[in-house]
Amino acid sequence: MKIEPFQLERWMTTWELNVSHDITESGVSPLSLTELLTLSDMTDEHGYIDRLLASQQLYSEARGTEELRTSVANTYASVGPDDVLVTTGAIEANYLVFNVLLNPGDHVVVTTPCYQQLVSIPRAIGCEVDEWQVTPESGFGFDLDALESLVSDRTKLIVINSPHNPTGALLRQPDLERVAQIAHRVGAWVLSDEAYRWIEHPGGESLPPPFRDLYERSISIGTMSKFFGLPGLRLG
Repeated sequence: MKIEPFQLERWMTTWELNVSHDITESGVSPLSLTELLTLSDMTDEHGYIDRLLASQQLYSEARGTEELRTSVANTYASVGPDDVLVTTGAIEANYLVFNVLLNPGDHVVVTTPCYQQLVSIPRAIGCEVDEWQVTPESGFGFDLDALESLVSDRTKLIVINSPHNPTGALLRQPDLERVAQIAHRVGAWVLSDEAYRWIEHPGGESLPPPFRDLYERSISIGTMSKFFGLPGLRLG
């Protein structure tokens, strides 16, 4: 059965939240604001809420307050607050990166399957897009030789996602270093979708550092939604 885009949108609008069981959620169970404050290191939760309610609702800095950008920068080894841009969710960050870096005719390599935006926006811009596929044939893992074969001197951008949605595949430290080498060889940028950057299992394998700490011509994009369970805050 062929599903038209408008049909899919109508079904999602009707049933996305109006279900008894959701077996396709892409993030952890969301927190309430009360739970968020309980997990924080604040000693006066009620006083904080009172000050928040009394605060004037002014325009904020367009790129995010310096305090927030500094906090984000501190999660990287080689980033300062002026290197950080706060957006309304990771979807806006991705959109901005694609439209700043890419022009019609540019060559882009994108990890697939993926969040549809990562492959659809480059195509909408008019780029030539090759898919670096995570498949059953690759053991649901990243085939670095396949990436090497897709990248050429024409490649403007490589888009990676690790931990990978939806397979859970990981690019480990040696893999990321090879991706950086491949990109450096042709002068390509790398957009690293790191929505699941902190999602480690207790006692399990530690995840490598963000890609921005490995390769200068790269953009690491994170979000409050997936791991932190705070999609309602819409920070990316």
